[in-house]
Amino acid sequence: MPTYINREVTIDDVESTLANTLGPSYHIRANKTDPSKLTVTHNVLRATVRAQPEGGGTTFKVHGSGIILWRIPNELLLAHKVEDALRRGFNATGAT
Repeated sequence: MPTYINREVTIDDVESTLANTLGPSYHIRANKTDPSKLTVTHNVLRATVRAQPEGGGTTFKVHGSGIILWRIPNELLLAHKVEDALRRGFNATGAT
């Protein structure tokens, strides 16, 4: 489910908020080819965060990534944790 906040934020804001909310065992890095994306890794798990401006706010879409076999655990474990960290860090709500 996409997460929406009612203010526009930069990808740098997202990166620092995730780093502060998730802690040092999570590695967050910018995507070199798409400036609206971040990759979050924790051990062998990986998720992608996309921040899109929308109507004066920002919508976040978080998905598990990696090879097909790993996408399911990435989606079920890490993507949900990252999405929860975004909600807590920005006091956001789930979008409808």
